[in-house]
Amino acid sequence: MLNKNSLGIEFKNAPTLYKIFSHFYKDRFDTDYKSPTFIGRETKALKEAIQTFGFYPLIGAFYGGIKQGRKDVHIMYILGGINSYLPTCQRPELYASVLLYGDSRIRHLWRTVIHLETKWFPTASDKQKLAKAIDTLEKWNDTN
Repeated sequence: MLNKNSLGIEFKNAPTLYKIFSHFYKDRFDTDYKSPTFIGRETKALKEAIQTFGFYPLIGAFYGGIKQGRKDVHIMYILGGINSYLPTCQRPELYASVLLYGDSRIRHLWRTVIHLETKWFPTASDKQKLAKAIDTLEKWNDTN
């Protein structure tokens, strides 16, 4: 779990995404990320991806790509197959906050939201649970 100020999320730019990718990589593989290519090439690709897909969906894509990938995964590899890594959730900003700052309770609550949103025939009580869970997550996100 991170502190919101430790990554500088107030700046939604390529260097911040690079730091986030490096953080996810270090968490998964217990080693620092070293770019296999020229870092300027990755930065340019990140800038273009932010313009195309948005900042927060890319955080989810990086998390998914690193989680599914091997130790030799890198930014250009994930951006090359970005459509298979982009999250399909309806709230990518909230998902990014859960990934970066959420503890086990918040992550469990997020999985509950995903489960209830993808339920084919939700009951009225399911809709109430979903609204309550989303409200709780949004309040948590605002206070962190």
